[in-house]
Amino acid sequence: NLILLIVGGNDTTRNTMSGSVLALNQNPDQYQKLCDNPKLVESMVPELIRWQTPLSSMRRTALADYELGG
Repeated sequence: NLILLIVGGNDTTRNTMSGSVLALNQNPDQYQKLCDNPKLVESMVPELIRWQTPLSSMRRTALADYELGG
């Protein structure tokens, strides 16, 4: 479990940062707003974490077959 905690913290930080750069690259108008008004960084960070969640890139592998819902 300790390894999962360490690796999980690393993965989520890395994926959030790379996803945020990608999001700003894909939305140049938002990037320009940010460049024009650096005070927006404070609200940009939680919004990017909400919008580009790092959890979508986390995966788990089942060790055995499982039937869900019948």
